Amino acid sequence: MKIDQSIEFFNQLTEETQNSSERRRYRQFARMLNELKEKDTSGKHTMIIDRKLDEIQPQLLSAADRKKAMQSFKKFLMKSLRYVPANYYVTLGTGLGNLMGSALGVTFGITFYRIMGIVFGILIGGGFGLTLGLLFGRYLDKKARTEKRVLEHLWI
Repeated sequence: MKIDQSIEFFNQLTEETQNSSERRRYRQFARMLNELKEKDTSGKHTMIIDRKLDEIQPQLLSAADRKKAMQSFKKFLMKSLRYVPANYYVTLGTGLGNLMGSALGVTFGITFYRIMGIVFGILIGGGFGLTLGLLFGRYLDKKARTEKRVLEHLWI
């Protein structure tokens, strides 16, 4: 199944289904495929994507397995072709930075002041970790944008 055929297939499914959540899911998947088609102007990933679409085509035709097939295709895009959703690294960096900063803040806070050190350690360490995670995440997101690996409609 080619990318164009898949886009037509999901547009047709969008029109046929009565369930609003399924309609939204199919519409987003068609947008993601359209964005993939526009991004891959050189055609280097087109054959790989077409092969994967051929592989999951029987699951896409079955209504019961369609959601699972769509999820496996998105995981394939992220793992094999290294595409990421918009603001992926910022989200990841702020979460990990907040976690690590709070943990280090508590560790160092306890050594200096018993009770108040924990509170101030969490506040200062969490804020510091959040800031570093945000900056590092923005850097990685910018790098991914320049490499054209960001898909706006790739939802996890």
